[in-house]
Amino acid sequence: MPLFQQSVIKKYITDLTKSELQTAWQLFTAHFHDATKQANIRNLKEEEYQEGFVRDLFVSVLGYTLNPQPDYNFVLEKKVCNRLYQK
Repeated sequence: MPLFQQSVIKKYITDLTKSELQTAWQLFTAHFHDATKQANIRNLKEEEYQEGFVRDLFVSVLGYTLNPQPDYNFVLEKKVCNRLYQK
């Protein structure tokens, strides 16, 4: 099953220039195709790399702005730990 519907992919691809796509692909491959980094990522627990993954992919490659930066358009998952305080 694909991650995104074809209509969604087409909509966003038509908004990008070839240059923007090439730059993003170069940033992506420089990080995620590096064999040493891949091995390190595989050895991490999901929660150890969750924040790093968001920064590496969504901020560095795709150009999102992470909260608390001004004019942010990306917010990390908010975890509620109420069970820790309830007894």
